[in-house]
Amino acid sequence: LIERMLDKTSNASRIVDKLEEKLLVTRKVCPANRRAVDIRITEAGLRLLKQVDDEGIASPARQGLNLLDESELKVLNDLLDKMRG
Repeated sequence: LIERMLDKTSNASRIVDKLEEKLLVTRKVCPANRRAVDIRITEAGLRLLKQVDDEGIASPARQGLNLLDESELKVLNDLLDKMRG
């Protein structure tokens, strides 16, 4: 998850919390290593991913993002984080 995030300093736990609240993932302490947490996508999460793949949700927005360089994407990401609170 962290590797795919634009802002590497973002709090991955906070993102997983939100996904868990929406029932898109489950979280369980790893029995082999109690410091690790296993995160699994739920059926609802898989359905949402399929919908995004099938419908190409936000295609115009996605195309617009391709026009931005890395520094512009960082600014956009910071603004979106601020809007989310």
